Amino acid sequence: MPNKTYEAIDFYENLRCTLLESDYDQGYKFIMGGDFNVPLCLQLDSYRSKTEKRDVVTKIRELMFDFNLVGIWRIRNRDKKRYTWKQNKPLVQRRLDYWLISDDFQDDVDNTDIISAIKTDHAAIVLQVNSVD
Repeated sequence: MPNKTYEAIDFYENLRCTLLESDYDQGYKFIMGGDFNVPLCLQLDSYRSKTEKRDVVTKIRELMFDFNLVGIWRIRNRDKKRYTWKQNKPLVQRRLDYWLISDDFQDDVDNTDIISAIKTDHAAIVLQVNSVD
């Protein structure tokens, strides 16, 4: 996902519009994951970071609202502070990587986790699904 604020705003707005204009079935279950380059909750998803991209978060939340998506890791870990990106000097950490899924898909998820990854400044995000209809 784009890192610059104006590019990210355009990206998420274009994605939302494309999905709204597509001929998708309301019964579809969405799974959307990756590096969103923004903490969705500054209090829980940032350590030593004052950077807040409110306009980008607003666009992501609009996308989540329009398609009834939830951040499954946060649903299962309400107040837990875990980060998926780290800078060492100075130490800054953020949770930037998410699995956004259809709300009615929650029962199909066996596990979601944040684990170490090799040769990257991001952690890996895990989503284990028990069945897909």
